[in-house]
Amino acid sequence: ATTDTLENLKTELAAERAKCKALQEEVDKLKATNTSLRENFVVNEREEEFITNKLMKKMADIQKQKEEFMIQAEQEEEFLTNTLQKKLLQIKKEKVDLENQLEQEEEFIVNKLQKQVTSLIQEKLLLEQRLENQTIELEDAKNQLKQVNKQNPSPRTNNN
Repeated sequence: ATTDTLENLKTELAAERAKCKALQEEVDKLKATNTSLRENFVVNEREEEFITNKLMKKMADIQKQKEEFMIQAEQEEEFLTNTLQKKLLQIKKEKVDLENQLEQEEEFIVNKLQKQVTSLIQEKLLLEQRLENQTIELEDAKNQLKQVNKQNPSPRTNNN
């Protein structure tokens, strides 16, 4: 009976050792899987961090480019505004110059016409004076002719 018990105990011991070995192998597999998972996790975390950093850099570059475009747009707008203001001032100055020139030309024309009118009025007055003088001279001549005709009657003057 002791040999049976001893035999049973050996068999149980062998079964327990086999079980223990199988469990140890399973633990080793799980440790290997755990190590592999940790390594994959670290690799994935690094890749995620790399991708995040890359995206953050792209976002920063895009933001910088956007700011540069905004500055460039503001500068172009300012340039265009200044250019248009300069042209507007130039046009206003040209307008004032043209108005002044027109005013001077009008003044010149008015003065010239006034001189011509004055000259024509003086010429008219002279002609009227001459006409009046000639009319007076003609009347005087007629009167003298009448007087001469009265003093020397002739048949020719009677028809008058």
